Order: sequence, then C-alpha cells, then structure tokens
Amino acid sequence: MKHICPGCKASLPVSQNKMLTCEWCRLKLMNPLYEEKPTLTHHSTSKISAKISDNFDEIYDNMNSKSLNNNQQNFNTVAHEINSELGKPKNKVVALLLAIFVGFLGAHKFYEGKFILGIIYLFTYGLFGIGIVIDVIVLIFKPTTYYIKPKNR
Repeated sequence: MKHICPGCKASLPVSQNKMLTCEWCRLKLMNPLYEEKPTLTHHSTSKISAKISDNFDEIYDNMNSKSLNNNQQNFNTVAHEINSELGKPKNKVVALLLAIFVGFLGAHKFYEGKFILGIIYLFTYGLFGIGIVIDVIVLIFKPTTYYIKPKNR
C-alpha cells in the first residue's frame, strides 16, 4: 500500500516507525500502518522471573552427585574417543625448528612418528635438500597444534 504526502503529493517510504517524514517537503505525518507493541510491565516481568526462578530451583534440586559423576565419566569417554580419532598432538614450532636446523637428519619426521621417512631423510640428506624445503613450507601453513593420525595396524 502506497502512502502519498498530502502536502506535495510525493510517495512516502514504507516504514515501521510511528512517524513518517516526507523526503521532499519534510512534512511529518502519523504512519497509518504503525501498531503499538505491547510492553512488559513490572507486574508481568516479576511473574516471568518468579517462574524462571522456580524452574531453576527444581532443576538444581534434581541434580545430585551421581548424575555429575556419570556426566564426568561420559565426558572422559567422549574426550578419549576424540583424541584417539585425531591422533597425537604435535607442536608446529617444534617441528619447524627441527626441520630447519636438523631436517637433513630427518629429526622432524622422527618427531612426527614417521620413522620410515625419517630414515630415508637420514640417508638421503633430507631428500637432497628438496624434502626439507617442502616440509618447511608445509609446516609454516599448519595450525599451531596439529595431529598425526596413528596408522591402523
């Protein structure tokens, strides 16, 4: 529904505000689409807070040490499953320093638990230096803590 300014006959913008202002002649008009929203009174807010307080007390009373112990055991089980899925956490800074300073010996590969690659780096002087450069670049873009998944045996 379009509103037209009675002063200059220009089209008025649609708004949810109580007052409309004509952009052309700056005439202020009451918005016919404006509806008063009900406000909460002190009486209604005190009823709501009392109901919330009653529910909180009921929930708190239902909690006991047995349920807390069960929740802790469930949390520990889930945390163990997540850690076993992710693998062993490794620090990027440690791996990066090992790769830079003793990467030609494969120290960063041994740190990550990749022993076969560590031995290959050891005997080939870090894949003739190319492997070290690639590993340093890859390590720079890894998150601070990264995970090495264990191999399924």
